[in-house]
Order: sequence, then structure tokens, then C-alpha cells
Amino acid sequence: MCYNENISLNTFVFSIAVMGFIYYNNKYTQYKTEVFQNKYVYLFFISIASMQLIEYFLWKSIKTGNTKMNYIASILGWITIRFLQPLSFLFLLPSAYTSLRNLLIVGYLLYQLFLTRFRSTPIEFKTTVKNDHLYWNWFNGEKLEYIIYFAFSIPAFFVLPWLIPIILIYLIYLYLYRYNNWATMWCWGINLTFIYYLFQILIIWPYQEYNGLC
Repeated sequence: MCYNENISLNTFVFSIAVMGFIYYNNKYTQYKTEVFQNKYVYLFFISIASMQLIEYFLWKSIKTGNTKMNYIASILGWITIRFLQPLSFLFLLPSAYTSLRNLLIVGYLLYQLFLTRFRSTPIEFKTTVKNDHLYWNWFNGEKLEYIIYFAFSIPAFFVLPWLIPIILIYLIYLYLYRYNNWATMWCWGINLTFIYYLFQILIIWPYQEYNGLC
């Protein structure tokens, strides 16, 4: 989990740097990470990494008492978790499911529009700290939201190693009904994922190539 602004910022920088490294290797070297041949995989990970940058500003706003920064970053967090992340999941669907994907996107946007327009209480765009984690006052934790989020995560199984989505979903589940900060579990997940890809490119594949030459 991202316990402070430094971990959040480091996670964001590390994620973007590794994605750039993967892109370079896929384009110019023989060490190609197959899943990143799908351009939407970048969108998927950017949607997760961007939340870490948002959390950095949230931590800073809480530390400095900057209510305006907290308000703006909370809105960006709401947009990222309510829209960018779920939709990035859907874009991972294979091209054979384009019609289904478009239908789900339209349906989801209409659902969110209805939910936002007719909610009984106004959204409180403010983030505080609880249990040493960021606590989003704007997230009410509706069970339907969890179900939709997890349903939309299924396409990740089409393009990512099967174990990674399972681990991420399990980590989220641990905090699902306890705190309004469950998506900060991505902090663990994205770091572990990119460490795996780095190890694969820098150690495993060169070693296999070296052995093949001997």
C-alpha cells in the first residue's frame, strides 16, 4: 500500500520508467514482452500508475493542509477510479468482442451518469487519512460498484499472466468492506508486476539466450 507521498510518487515514476523501458525493448531489441504488443495494456497500467500520482498530491494536500489541492486531486481520483480504470479493463477485450465492449462502455457511462445525477447526497470530494491509508470520502462503497469493477477486470485474464490479476483482486478483497481505500492495493500490484517484467527482460531472457549460444 502507499503509506505516504514518497511511496506514491516513487511508484508512479517507477511504473512510467519501466513502461518506457518495455516499449523501447519491444521496438528495438529482441527482448519483447508479448502482452505489451497490445497498446491497450499501456492504457491499463497508466490508469493504475496515474492513481499513484494523484495519491501523491492527496498526501501532500493533507500534510500541508491545502484544501484546494485536496479537492482537485479527489475529483481526479474519482474520475480515475470511476471511469478510467474500469474502461481500461474493457479495452483489454480481444477485437472479436468489440461490439460487446462498446455496448458495455455505453451502458457503464449511462449508469454512472444516472448514479451521479440522482444520488441522495452530494459527492464530498475530500480525502482524509484512516488506518494509515488515504480514505476517500467521495467513495460510498456501493456493493454494485465492487461487482462491476471486478466483472470489468475479467478481460485482464486475456492478456496478462493469470496469476497477476488473481493476486491483485485478492489484495483488494482483503480491504474491500473495511476501508474506502481498496484501490490503493494497486500500489503493491503494479510494483510487483513491473519488477517481474524487469527481471524477465534483464535476467531471464538474456540468460536463456546465453545458454542457447553455448
